[in-house]
Amino acid sequence: MSNIIAIQIIAALAVIALLGLAVWAYRAAQKAQVKGYDQGYDDAKRGHESRIAAKQEEVEQLQRKLGKQHIAHMLQVESIMQDADTRVAIYSRRANPFNHEDRITLQAAANQLDVAANTYSGLQAGDQVRFARQMQQRLLNLAERLDVALKAMDQQAMQHTATGTADSKAAA
Repeated sequence: MSNIIAIQIIAALAVIALLGLAVWAYRAAQKAQVKGYDQGYDDAKRGHESRIAAKQEEVEQLQRKLGKQHIAHMLQVESIMQDADTRVAIYSRRANPFNHEDRITLQAAANQLDVAANTYSGLQAGDQVRFARQMQQRLLNLAERLDVALKAMDQQAMQHTATGTADSKAAA
């Protein structure tokens, strides 16, 4: 019986030793796998450095190209806006049927109403004097507003002419 117990003890020790060996092998495999993964990652990273650098350069080139296109786009928008302003100025001049001669005519009519008011005053026609002075003042106000509008149109036309000259010089 003692042989059987000795064999059982030896068998139990062998099983425990095999289990210990299995646990040690499992842990060693895990460490090797982690170490191998890190080595593989580093190898892949080194192997793709040239591709990564090329892609980064491509991204930088595309960003520069986008910047240039944005600048060109802004220049086109500015050109379109200047063209639109020029066209608006031209059409506003066409839409305004009045000119400096019309302003002079209004001033002359206001002067004639002043003469009429003085004449009515001499005739002691109070209602006509008041009406002539009111109409004279309205004509003077209208002539002044027309004068301001015509000066603004002339100034705007000179600005557009100067801008057009500068644009044509820049284009050349």
